[in-house]
Amino acid sequence: MPTTAKRRWCIPLAVRQFLRQTIHEGGPPTELVVVFDGPGIVHDLLPRDDRIRLIQIDEGRSLGAKFNACVENALGEHIVLWSDDDWHHPERVERLVENTLRFCDVPIAGSQTALFAELISPGDTYVYRSADGTLVGGTCGFERDLAIKVPFPDRPSGVDTVWQFALQEANVPFTVGNLPDYVAFQHGQTTGRKTWPPKLPSRVWTKLDSERAAELLGALGDDLSAYRRALSRATSQLDGELADA
Repeated sequence: MPTTAKRRWCIPLAVRQFLRQTIHEGGPPTELVVVFDGPGIVHDLLPRDDRIRLIQIDEGRSLGAKFNACVENALGEHIVLWSDDDWHHPERVERLVENTLRFCDVPIAGSQTALFAELISPGDTYVYRSADGTLVGGTCGFERDLAIKVPFPDRPSGVDTVWQFALQEANVPFTVGNLPDYVAFQHGQTTGRKTWPPKLPSRVWTKLDSERAAELLGALGDDLSAYRRALSRATSQLDGELADA
């Protein structure tokens, strides 16, 4: 999980979602590798748990460098990308690793569609469908050896997409699933290259009406409101600091 002090508001929620992941009896142990660069401290946000490891790297390193640091420091043979500001279903790791990567015996798997939901007003929700054959980055899981042989590009954004282009050129096989295990949140601090709000009409974006959005986001339970409250508190605190400056 690459992160930064600017994401203090969502780090505890991302860690909580990891700790509640289900792993079937006899399954491999899991760990959350949190890669962080200064300044600022995130240590106080992490519970004391042997499954959580904090790796600090030099300040100013790119998102791609953080991804690679995660891979280099991971102990398991499979890696699941863990976005610090998005939502992960409690069974996401088990489904992706055991039911997909291991069962299908492929080096990388994920989904080519995902829900994107706004955390701030107006709170719209969209479905994104990949048009270039790539997987939605936040949904991906892969073999650690794959990312050692083909490291992530050293760039600040679009990291997972450019990485997948390199995998396509190398003819690396992958499996596509569309399980509703992940929701990308939009909040003004995202690092992706996608324009927000999406320009419609679009061949990759579909805006959902409020009824359909509520139905699909119902799987999040209280998590959606928890993220919105956390972002609201962080925004209010920042506004107060700017006013005092």
